[in-house]
Amino acid sequence: MSAAGLTPGGFYRHFESKDHLVAEACDVASATLYGTLEAFVQGKPPREARREIAERYLSVTHRDNMSIGCPFAALG
Repeated sequence: MSAAGLTPGGFYRHFESKDHLVAEACDVASATLYGTLEAFVQGKPPREARREIAERYLSVTHRDNMSIGCPFAALG
């Protein structure tokens, strides 16, 4: 936080609770994910799109790289 010029108090005061912070983070992550998925499947037939999404989700790269993985799965 210090690298961004924030203090913990200055950051957390924008959220009603830790649950609210997590909910906001999930909202942003899911919006980003859905936008990425839409672009990924654009113009593909539904069956092909579903297959490619499943292959990408189940890939070793996806599993081993949390920064590109599912934010909800990362919650444990």
